[in-house]
Formats: sequence, structure tokens, C-alpha cells
Amino acid sequence: MRARVCEALRRFRVGVHPDALVSTLADVDRAIVAIVRALLQTEHQANGLLVFDEPTEYLPDDSRERLFSAIRSASDSGFGVLLVTHRLDEARTISDRVTILRDGAVVHTADSATIDDAQLAEMILGRPADKFYPAEPPERLGEKRFSMRGFNSPAAHDLSFDVRGGEIVRLTGLLGAGFDEVPDALLGQVKAVGEIQIGGGEWSSTESFSARDAAASGLAVLPANRLRFAGFGEASVRENVSLPVIRRFFRVVGCAAGRRSGLSVACSTTSQSFPQTRKSSSRCSAAVTSKRR
Repeated sequence: MRARVCEALRRFRVGVHPDALVSTLADVDRAIVAIVRALLQTEHQANGLLVFDEPTEYLPDDSRERLFSAIRSASDSGFGVLLVTHRLDEARTISDRVTILRDGAVVHTADSATIDDAQLAEMILGRPADKFYPAEPPERLGEKRFSMRGFNSPAAHDLSFDVRGGEIVRLTGLLGAGFDEVPDALLGQVKAVGEIQIGGGEWSSTESFSARDAAASGLAVLPANRLRFAGFGEASVRENVSLPVIRRFFRVVGCAAGRRSGLSVACSTTSQSFPQTRKSSSRCSAAVTSKRR
């Protein structure tokens, strides 16, 4: 078995030791390990079915091609393959047949060779894509809303760019290239040096910039890991939505004061205060806003 695992890892060019703990691996290597496990599980079954649920979400382009090659090999060997993906290029290039769902119902099934990306997008959206997005950007862009100069982080080096009103600027690249560290740096979660300017205001150092500074400057960050960092799963939608504005009404409250004023205070390393919808079960006193540790 060890030899089979080593061979499978070599085939996907995964440079990890077979005895390494999965919890220590990068996201891309975790994804490939899961794929290798599925392939090994079914390799000796004549009529097996491989189901891939968004398998390329964490894979760079070169790893995607290795995965697609393995999928084609499995299909040529007699396996059935069900690929669930939101990527239009994958839906056509890797499949023989594509089925489109919208609002939980099948709207169309066709041979992949007979449909293009524009048709796919229209069936997914329910209307032509150009109805959602203008054909051309505005002729006149607004003033600078955000500027970054000389940004350096563990993975990014000397990054500078501007974002103007009316435009969408995209940062992209392979995993580990550094583009994904920019949002974290704006929340003070990644050590970085450089300067930023928001809305034409004063220049600030990224070394001292924090989530509280971002909120005060009118900058909202939606992190990549929204399940973990973009809200409190134990709180209701109303409570989560109220978090950015609750500090306008309360500065510091304790549990007793919170009960009197209609608040309950959740005590943890990420303590916050929420409008009361359930009984408070903690003995504590906490600041309404506190930095995540």
C-alpha cells in the first residue's frame, strides 16, 4: 500500500511525505490527496463511479491539467465520472455531456461539443450575460478610492495599484503568488510593509493598519474563508448584519448592563455583542468590539 501511495503522489507531483499529517499540508496538497484517495479506492473496480465535487477549487492550472488527465484515464478504463463544477471552461473541456441546473431544477442537457460558454452562462443565469454586465466600462472613472504602494508580504513583493470609482480591479495568480495576502494584510492578519490610502485620505502604514482602522475608513473586507472569518455561526442573520453598526450605540458593556439594555454579550476570544434574541448564558464582561486574536 505504501508503494501505491508513493506512486500516486508522484503521478500528481505532490511533494509531500506519505507519513505527513494532512493537517500540516497546504490547501492545494490536501485537495490532491483527497483525489488520490478516491482514485486508489476505485482503481480495481470494473464499473465504479467517481464523483468530483469542485475538485479544482484549490488547484493551480498545472495541477488542474494533471487532474483532468487522471479523470480521462479513469473514464477510458470504464469508470463513470460525475463532475460538479461552477467553472464554465471545465464544464465543456473535460466532459462529454453537460447538464445545467438553475434554482434546483434541470434546465438543459446537451453534448459538450455543441454548446459554448455564452450559451452555458445564459442558461445558468436565465438571461443573456450582457444583461448583467455592461459591454464596456464607464467612459469616465471616478476618483481614486484606494491606493497601495510598495506592499511587501511573505509572498508578495513591491505591489502597487489603484482602484477608482466605477471600476473593478482583480488580483489573481497561482496559489502562493501573494495576491491572497492583500485582504489579510488589510485586516492586520498578515505581517506586511507598505502604504495604503483610502478615499483620498492620509497615507497609512500596513504594519499598523487593523480591522478597526479599516471599518473606520469605510473599507469592508470579505475574506476568502467566509465560513470561518466572515461572521458568527452561533448568531442569527440579524445579529451578524448589525455588528458593523452596533458600536455607534454602545462602547463598553458588561453582562448586567447588557441585560438591562437589551443586549447579550458572547464571551470568547472573539467577543462581540449582539441584539438580544436568546438568553445570555455566560458570566462575563466584555468590550462590544474587540480585535480577533
